[in-house]
Amino acid sequence: VRSVSIFLCEDTLRDASLAAVQELHNGSWDTRARPPNPRNTCDVVMVTGDNEASANRIAEEVGIPANSVYAGLTPEGKLKVVRQLGEDTKRAAGNKANESLVMMVGDGLNDAAALAAARVGIAIASPTMAASLASDVVVMNDALGVSTIPVLLRVSQLTHQIIVQNILLAAGSIAVLALPTVLGCIPLWLAVMFHEGSTLLVALNSLRILKFS
Repeated sequence: VRSVSIFLCEDTLRDASLAAVQELHNGSWDTRARPPNPRNTCDVVMVTGDNEASANRIAEEVGIPANSVYAGLTPEGKLKVVRQLGEDTKRAAGNKANESLVMMVGDGLNDAAALAAARVGIAIASPTMAASLASDVVVMNDALGVSTIPVLLRVSQLTHQIIVQNILLAAGSIAVLALPTVLGCIPLWLAVMFHEGSTLLVALNSLRILKFS
């Protein structure tokens, strides 16, 4: 009698990953909008080199539709899919800037080309230098994985708001003080003090981003 042993290894799904995909799907990652704004919804696509059965099982658990799963891909195959998705997003959004609207998340050498081709590439704690160099963002805590994506979107959203506010604040203070100072209505020393005060406000406003630390 010959005995046969079979070992089955499979990935385990983090609860945080399921929550992150749901936030991206329904747009609830934007905590300012209640109820969630439909414009903030994201299509989540799985692009993997794993076999189709394993990929479909994980996709079903996290709520990714079967037609959004691309399995058994080589690095060249991933690159092709990312480029095609980029073209699709341009047509769907009527993107006049002719820019891809694809964000790619990967953690290995096989993802490097696709990370570089995406509009935004995010490497998850990759020990592979190629993946880190090809990405725009590197998430150092690999235990968090894709659960960091909604947080990154919130950080980018707040950063954009702060930049606009700071530009308006700085330009506004100069515009308000310039003419009265030239006409002699306001002493130069007082105008300088107001200008330095606006600079301090810009710095304090920028500190709001620290709430994500």
